[in-house]
Amino acid sequence: MCAHFLAALPKQAHLLNANCGSGEDLAHFRQLGHVVTACEPRLVQAKLASQQTGQAVRVCHIEQIHSVLPYDGIWISGQFGHHVSTLTTQLQRLASLLKPGALLCIRLPQDDMTQARDRIQLVIEQTSLPLLPTHCQPPSAIGQPQTLLYLQRIPQPIP
Repeated sequence: MCAHFLAALPKQAHLLNANCGSGEDLAHFRQLGHVVTACEPRLVQAKLASQQTGQAVRVCHIEQIHSVLPYDGIWISGQFGHHVSTLTTQLQRLASLLKPGALLCIRLPQDDMTQARDRIQLVIEQTSLPLLPTHCQPPSAIGQPQTLLYLQRIPQPIP
């Protein structure tokens, strides 16, 4: 499901898995040799992800994440873009956490894809965020109900 994302990563990439849920994607990225920071806003899910992966999972919302070093990629596993009031803050935070050229991948339910993509595009345009939508991967033929939306971090425009 995430071949496009993985192909863009260097070996042993430093990733952020935000809204990691119970940790399935987190475990997958770690098995591939990547260094992953994970966060989940729901305590129960964060505990479950930590137990299943053997890794600490931060209990926080996307807009609360801080990192000294930028990430080689960000993967959003769970709910994103549902609350218009926090979408701008979340996208600003995510853009600031990515290396230039790095991908941000958001996994969205198929039935919410068009609305979420439109909301995200509107926020990017209104706030001049250094994010460029690059790819949209529909669900697989295997019946995967999720769609992937890819955004790329571009260099910050010079004012």
